[in-house]
Amino acid sequence: LDAATTDDTVRVSSGTFEERDTLVVDTDGVTLEGVTAGDRPVIQSPRTADNGLVVAADDVTVANLQFVGDGNGSAVSLDGDDTTVRNVRIQDWETGVSEVDGTNLIRGTAVVDSGSGILLDGAGGTTVEFARISRSDTRGILVLGDNNTIRGSSVFTSTIGIDIDGNAATDNTITETIVRGNNDIGVRVRNVPGTLDSNPSAVIQNNALESNGVNVFIEDGEVNATSNWW
Repeated sequence: LDAATTDDTVRVSSGTFEERDTLVVDTDGVTLEGVTAGDRPVIQSPRTADNGLVVAADDVTVANLQFVGDGNGSAVSLDGDDTTVRNVRIQDWETGVSEVDGTNLIRGTAVVDSGSGILLDGAGGTTVEFARISRSDTRGILVLGDNNTIRGSSVFTSTIGIDIDGNAATDNTITETIVRGNNDIGVRVRNVPGTLDSNPSAVIQNNALESNGVNVFIEDGEVNATSNWW
């Protein structure tokens, strides 16, 4: 990665890798990927740092990798713009994918046995699709930014499945997603401004919301939650 130049592809062979420090992609256009999608290389929690991978550049792709942690830090931290995280499996981190900047695409990513599965707190407009989040200690997906879309995903057996929280978390959409078996709440929308008639706090449509402690909980907001399977 240190030697990569713009638009290079870095391919990782199958195996298990324990790095000393956090891996950092700080060159635009780099692709970091496992050679074989069905046999992902395993990147373990680094010995002297908490985070597995930090993306600090734009137009980066991370694909076909597995991150196994020790309950601390973030497996993948997104601090650039237009990053794609695809076909990545994450297990046992404080946060699976932590988006702190940019507008990004998180597709086909699985996060299990972590504190939180995915954090969306970037520039807004990120899409999470075909993700599978399960057994998160706190939240499967925490949304703090605006104008994000969660589509075609599954969130199971977490404390709160999807949590949309705060004044900045406006214009978010959850659609075609299964939210099932979450202990306390399936989807929570809290302290998000909006009016149902013109600009709701969130749109929750065409989802399966089943067997959660409470399927949808709204506090200080107005939500369009129609055409769901309850």
